[in-house]
Amino acid sequence: MSLAKYESAREQLPVVPIGGPVLAVPGSRWNTIRWRLILGNLLAICLPLLALVGVTGALLWHFYLTVMTDSLRARAAIIADLAAPVLDPSTPDNPIFMDRLVAQWEANSSTLVTLVDGSGLVEGGPPSWMGKKLDPAYRPGMLKALQDGMPDSGIWEPRHFNYEESLYYNLPVSRDGRVVGVVQTALSLAKVRTSLSEIVGLLLVAVLMYAALVVGLTLWFGISITSPIERLISGVRRLAAGDLGERFNEQGTAEIRVLGSTLNAMATRLGQLESLRRQYVSDVSHDLRTPLGSIRALADTVLEHGDEDPELRHRYLTRIIAQTERLSRLASQLVELSVVEGGQVLGSVSPVDVEAVVSVALQEIAPRAMDAHIELRLLSNGEPVLVIGDRDRLVRALLNLLDNAIRYTRPGGQIDISVEAEPGKARIQVSDNGCGIPAADLEHIFDRFYRVEKSRSVQTGGAGLGLAIVRRIVESYGGRIEVESRLQEGTRFTVVLPRAGEN
Repeated sequence: MSLAKYESAREQLPVVPIGGPVLAVPGSRWNTIRWRLILGNLLAICLPLLALVGVTGALLWHFYLTVMTDSLRARAAIIADLAAPVLDPSTPDNPIFMDRLVAQWEANSSTLVTLVDGSGLVEGGPPSWMGKKLDPAYRPGMLKALQDGMPDSGIWEPRHFNYEESLYYNLPVSRDGRVVGVVQTALSLAKVRTSLSEIVGLLLVAVLMYAALVVGLTLWFGISITSPIERLISGVRRLAAGDLGERFNEQGTAEIRVLGSTLNAMATRLGQLESLRRQYVSDVSHDLRTPLGSIRALADTVLEHGDEDPELRHRYLTRIIAQTERLSRLASQLVELSVVEGGQVLGSVSPVDVEAVVSVALQEIAPRAMDAHIELRLLSNGEPVLVIGDRDRLVRALLNLLDNAIRYTRPGGQIDISVEAEPGKARIQVSDNGCGIPAADLEHIFDRFYRVEKSRSVQTGGAGLGLAIVRRIVESYGGRIEVESRLQEGTRFTVVLPRAGEN
């Protein structure tokens, strides 16, 4: 893509405003960490407590019924022992005794007592039922206990307790092995229900207070966790909108601090890349304008005066070709960078002889070195050294290193290329006795678009892409590249690649 098209495409990209959809949290406000913490704690803590309250109420109700049933059984047994002689058909009736017995128990224990004889006649109980046949609808289970001779208990709503829910116990009265009647004891369950409701209500109040405490603590913890995240989101939105000067507050939990530090490093890197991109566009634009302007001026001169002066035409056409080659070299590097950044570095990977790579590169670069009056020297013992990689890519990487060395070595200088085999790796070194690289620039020379001496780089045709391409190619094959340099003494680049068939 040409720079004009690149800039045009960039201008057409949508600008996302701050606070827009960039990194917006999807969903409703309930789909946030804060509310998930609250709902999660409520479900995990309060629901089991509510279930515990319900289970406790049921257990207390069962406990009360068991205790009251035992109490009614004991009272019925005492009354049965007292009433057995009177209910025996062989003894005369004693209504006064029965009335006193029933009245005494009702007065002292709030127990409703009903006594029937063996024929089912009411001998003791409410006055309206005295001497009448027992009605099962009003005294449940008594006839069954009389007929079966077995105790019976249950819950019902008698009219004598104003139809309040009541618990009863029916006990057959025996004398000399014979069932001579049945005694029924009953208690109202209204007070029990009221007491149980009060207990359950207190438990519910306690659970609700605990739930409120849980919500409050969760909100506090949630805010302490999510507020830094929300600030990070706001900062990321501004960063995404183009504010590369945005920096993030590194406060909060350890994870938030690490995230803030990482985002700050990313923002700094983005700022550096943007600065490099702008510088690159400026440099490349200048590199394009300069040779194009020269070509236009030279072509106009040849067109106007070429027929008059054949020597001028030859000289100017030679310079046009040189400028064209410079443009071609720049275009090749741009294409190469596009391939490298697109992840298409590996190529056809296979064992490659380093000596062959060096020979091809030297043959191709030799004319340039000769024109620049620079001597090329190969230092090698001639033993084959195999590495894993793509032959053409490795040749391109070595050519970039040699081209860089030629451009920054004075006429009469020399460039040495050495190949050494070491256990598990191969070492290729390109050394020159040129102008060297300042120490402050050494850590940046492999960055894309970085140029050490911009004015001299423009003159020599460099765009700051060659070394970046070399590093990406070398690293794609598991290798590394190093540089050593001293001003006015020279520079040495070292490429280390894994050897084929060795770990």
